[in-house]
Amino acid sequence: MPRLSMRQKKHVETRSTDLEIFMGLPLGDPWVDAKLPSLFLYLMNHEQLRIPPGWQMVMEEMHTEMKKYATSQHMFSIRPIA
Repeated sequence: MPRLSMRQKKHVETRSTDLEIFMGLPLGDPWVDAKLPSLFLYLMNHEQLRIPPGWQMVMEEMHTEMKKYATSQHMFSIRPIA
């Protein structure tokens, strides 16, 4: 029986790494509809964020893409509660 991702019910190759699975997910409506670009940008700016070396380039690319979505959608930034 094929393993399906819970996010979009797509077949996931069981031999794929978490990085390969993440890189295979499309950007677009699910990210924007859930307002994830602003959340992603907020988390990426946290001073204690540590990204594993293997994920660094992917997260930099994701950061660039999420900034485009946030700008194009005129999304509001998530701000910490004081």
